Amino acid sequence: MVGCLSFLLPCLFKHSSGNKMAVIGLTGSGKTKLAYFLQTNTVLDTHASSCVNTTSCQPAPGSTRSMTIIDVPSHLNSSSDLLAQHLTDATLVVLPLRPEVTASPELLSETAALLSRALPLLGPRARLYLGVNDATDPAETIAAVEEALGQLVHRRQQAGLRDSAGHEASGEVFLLPGQKYSFDAHAPVPVVYGRLAIPRHGGDDAVMDVATLMPHLPGARP
Repeated sequence: MVGCLSFLLPCLFKHSSGNKMAVIGLTGSGKTKLAYFLQTNTVLDTHASSCVNTTSCQPAPGSTRSMTIIDVPSHLNSSSDLLAQHLTDATLVVLPLRPEVTASPELLSETAALLSRALPLLGPRARLYLGVNDATDPAETIAAVEEALGQLVHRRQQAGLRDSAGHEASGEVFLLPGQKYSFDAHAPVPVVYGRLAIPRHGGDDAVMDVATLMPHLPGARP
């Protein structure tokens, strides 16, 4: 990965309007590791932070525009208002999934809750990238996340949390009884996914694979 990411090294520490990537996710999902790797091409050991970290770098070879990367700490996940400060003008939102998320109903539920808050905040030019960080089949993992989202929507609707038009107050899609949630049919922005290998620990021998993310970086696509 060193060769294909070498163009990310000349980083420009200034904001670039309309070329912003936000990284969100649960605690321990590798958000900060990913952000620093895109900036430095180095896998660093990181720890949970309460601060919003902002970096910038060039998203494509020869690009004259810089890409701003916002690393959103997980303690903001429970507040739509705080998430909105960092997501509404992002052209790409990256959510690295926790390893083995499909084996944990609790992690699936927390991931669905975060997505239910984040998706309605995204602007019309945005897209969402979900990174599968384990050996499971990415399509099956995303299907499990969609099922968890559907279950959450149905629970909220059964509790009466919807407006007169049949939509949830948060802007979440309305599902008919028994209807399944799918990103293709119900997400307000395009949702893409791929394998995103983020090692648990940093160091010279650590390898991070972000090949499926690279084409979606702001400024790297038409």
